[in-house]
Amino acid sequence: MENDFKEICPVKKMIAMLGLSKARFYQHLKNEVFPPPVYCIRTKQPFYTENLQQQCLDIRRTGIGYKGIPVFFYTPRKAENCKSKEKTNNDYREIIEALKNVNIKTTEKVIKAALCKLNITTLTKGPIDGELFKKLINYFTQVVKSESNSGPSDVLKKSN
Repeated sequence: MENDFKEICPVKKMIAMLGLSKARFYQHLKNEVFPPPVYCIRTKQPFYTENLQQQCLDIRRTGIGYKGIPVFFYTPRKAENCKSKEKTNNDYREIIEALKNVNIKTTEKVIKAALCKLNITTLTKGPIDGELFKKLINYFTQVVKSESNSGPSDVLKKSN
């Protein structure tokens, strides 16, 4: 198997190679799942040698920790159910402009949140779907009504 390791590897790069978050990596390091890094005497910077890099990747692959302790690595979560499939900014601009024509000012972020609340997970390419547009108008109208009772909205403003 070909060795793509550098002679020394900073901790940040090792974390990326393992596919872990910084916090999770340091939890594992504290629990002695991974071997501790080596420190440069002069700079006091931590790093992993080629051998330690290989050990860390083997631990991730096998699930057997540095001191023989079994460890479970969970796969990263998939995108949340609530997130709609990404559309290009141009598609959101089209929706923003259409809403502006009915006196509703909003942003891409607010539209994404509205689609999430409406449980709309896929958007069609091309012209705006009439049914979708109707749902968005109803949603934003209700938001404006509910916020007129509780105060002005920071993200959605009714045009004058």
